[in-house]
Amino acid sequence: AKKPDVFFAAYFGTNMGTVLKQSSTIGIKAPILGVYETEDSSVIDVAGDSANGVQFFVPEATNTYPELESFSKRYFEKYKVEPLILAKNSYDATRILVTALSKCKNDTECAKREVYKIRDYPGASGTISIDADGGATKEFVLKTIKDGKFVRVQ
Repeated sequence: AKKPDVFFAAYFGTNMGTVLKQSSTIGIKAPILGVYETEDSSVIDVAGDSANGVQFFVPEATNTYPELESFSKRYFEKYKVEPLILAKNSYDATRILVTALSKCKNDTECAKREVYKIRDYPGASGTISIDADGGATKEFVLKTIKDGKFVRVQ
C-alpha cells in the first residue's frame, strides 16, 4: 500500500517462491532483491513467472580453474543438474575442514588456526580467503531470474 522503492525478500527455496508469487498477486511493482539462496530451482517451481526479475548476489567464481570444473562435472554426472551455491559451499567447507583436521590430527584449536590462515583457496564456489575472525571473503556476481533461468547480470 505504501508503494516501496524496493522489496527485499530474505527467504530461500519454496518460501522465497511463495513470497514472489504473493507479491505479484498483491501488485507489488518494486524491484525485488533476494539473498544468494534465491538460486534454487524450487523458487522458480513455486513462483513461476512471478520469479522473473528478482535480483540477488551469489558467490561465484569469475574465472575457471581445475577444482571448479572438476566439481561441477562430477556433480552434474551424478545428479543431472548443475550444482548451485549451497552444494558448492558445502563441498568447500567439508574439504577445508577435513584438510585442517587431518593436518592437525583432529586437534580442533589447531584446525581453527589452519582454517584462519586460508588465502586464495581455489574452491568449487570460487576463490576463498578466511580472515582472522573466521569470515570468508569470496567473489560475488549479480544474478537475476529471466524466463525461468538463473542468469548473470552483465
